[in-house]
Amino acid sequence: MKRASIDIGSNSILLLIAQESEEGIVEFVDESRITFLGKGIDKTGYFDKQSLEDSYRALEEYKEILRDHDISPENCVVTATEAARVAKDSRDFIENAAEKFGLNIQLISGSGEAFYTAYGVSASCNDSNFVIMDIGGASTELIKVQKEPFHIIDLISLPIGASRAIEWIQDEIFLEKFNGLMSEEIKNRFSTDKLVCVAGCMTSIGAMYLNLSDFQAKKVNDTIISNADFKKFIEKYSKYAPEKLLSEFPFLGKRAKVMKGGEQTAVSFIEALGVKQIQICTYGLRYGTLLKGKIDEQFMAR
Repeated sequence: MKRASIDIGSNSILLLIAQESEEGIVEFVDESRITFLGKGIDKTGYFDKQSLEDSYRALEEYKEILRDHDISPENCVVTATEAARVAKDSRDFIENAAEKFGLNIQLISGSGEAFYTAYGVSASCNDSNFVIMDIGGASTELIKVQKEPFHIIDLISLPIGASRAIEWIQDEIFLEKFNGLMSEEIKNRFSTDKLVCVAGCMTSIGAMYLNLSDFQAKKVNDTIISNADFKKFIEKYSKYAPEKLLSEFPFLGKRAKVMKGGEQTAVSFIEALGVKQIQICTYGLRYGTLLKGKIDEQFMAR
């Protein structure tokens, strides 16, 4: 039976339509729209007007795709994360989406975001224990996981992501902000030789590293990059202006504007945690919520 999930993040809104089979997850639709819903929230406390319009447009398109696959919008698991947790007008956004598109957006906590991300990643990762880094637009989750039986050993959600990092870089306060968040205690809890990296910026880096002309999730998934090679790669492309980056990797689209923030965030976490190699994983939150089929009450944001 087909299921659907939508992940409303601070950079992008993602739609997944898939079903489970004996061979694993069979995907029918995997769509992404860059809307920058988290843009400027730290400074204004409210959603950016253009970002809201782009988000509504994306949800309208997704509503039609759902109906093309005979899935009622009400039966789609829809989650909203850090940007909606922070914005003062997030309730208006959620209510408008319900009225306009019949979507029941559930605002999940940072621990909920981490849980369902880890559950989705566990469907792809074969290691018995692993640490995940999920860099979003406005937050980053670090999650230590036991695969079988599935169990979250430790997790933390930190208010740093690609969009926030871009603003901090522009204001020349990135290192101050990062060092203020990344304590020795956190480093000790999540230090690891291999880090499983998920979400848009890191999967985009995986496609860039493979020098793909378009984004191909199956090729990107499980890509392994050593710390040394990763640093060399980022050192080269972090110097590119968004326009140059986009001309070389057109699949980045609007994401090119925040890649420098994602790259800086990734390098900083990788160094802080003593990582020797990273593994790119294209699974994540939308997979976890789709597989579970619903959001547990304990993971709802208060």
